[in-house]
Amino acid sequence: MNKCLKGFEALIALMLAVMVVLVLSNVVLRYGFNSGIASSEDVSRFLFIWMVFIAAVIGVKEKTHLGMDAIVKILPRKGKVVFALISHVLMLVMVGMLLVGCWNQMVQNQQIMAMGAVEYPLSWMYAAGVFGSLGCGGFLFANLIRLMRGRMAEDDLVMVQEQEGLDDVSRIAEEAEKSEMKLGARV
Repeated sequence: MNKCLKGFEALIALMLAVMVVLVLSNVVLRYGFNSGIASSEDVSRFLFIWMVFIAAVIGVKEKTHLGMDAIVKILPRKGKVVFALISHVLMLVMVGMLLVGCWNQMVQNQQIMAMGAVEYPLSWMYAAGVFGSLGCGGFLFANLIRLMRGRMAEDDLVMVQEQEGLDDVSRIAEEAEKSEMKLGARV
């Protein structure tokens, strides 16, 4: 599974690099040579949409999406389990709604071509939503099963992770308080 996620991360990096090259080249050509790459916007838009949904799947797996955990962190284990169950069910409902909506749009737009310099079936755009909802839903469902079987560690019950820099800020603030206390004791 980790190799698959690393592959997705590499794909996102490639998509981003292609987008940067296309957009930058288009800007230089447009302002420098009064020309441009006609397909630049269409390809960049297509790549961006797919990039967002692929990244959403990775974010669910690695628990890097935004969330509020101030209340959940102070609860006992049973409270954390209840909140985790509620949040997983709600997220699965939302992902299910996204899946149904994107699937319906994908089916309805199979014969409709995207308007622009590059023609492709519009359903390819909605396929990104289907991919993202299936990927996110799969990871959420697997977590829900682990949770219901009691195989989820206490740290995993809090569905967001601290950002790397916040730990450093907390440590520095604690050190500053300690040094102020020492200074106050001397005076």
